[in-house]
Amino acid sequence: MSGKLAVNETLNLQRTADYLETVSGRGGCRTIGDTNARTDLNVTSISIREDATTFTTLVCEGGGATLGTTFFLGGAAATKAGDLWVAPEGYRFTSIDLSAGSIQITGPNIGS
Repeated sequence: MSGKLAVNETLNLQRTADYLETVSGRGGCRTIGDTNARTDLNVTSISIREDATTFTTLVCEGGGATLGTTFFLGGAAATKAGDLWVAPEGYRFTSIDLSAGSIQITGPNIGS
């Protein structure tokens, strides 16, 4: 193992960086740290800013199904600062309500 990235790994990293740049540039980003419900959103990613951030409501819609916190926690007991939740292709976070902690969101419609 030489410590160098394989060509396909380098290309994947570049595509990811390009995608994140595009996503964040569409609507910018916003920090949410209160308990006011946000609805009618079109958010593509959520970055957890504090350990134990909890959601009263989290709705990720698309593909004929709705995903919630259980899907994104993937069996983990709680969120950790630095967690990045990206909506699967064809899905968008449409409703967010926090009960504790704070998040940062990006996407075409991040609300006001």
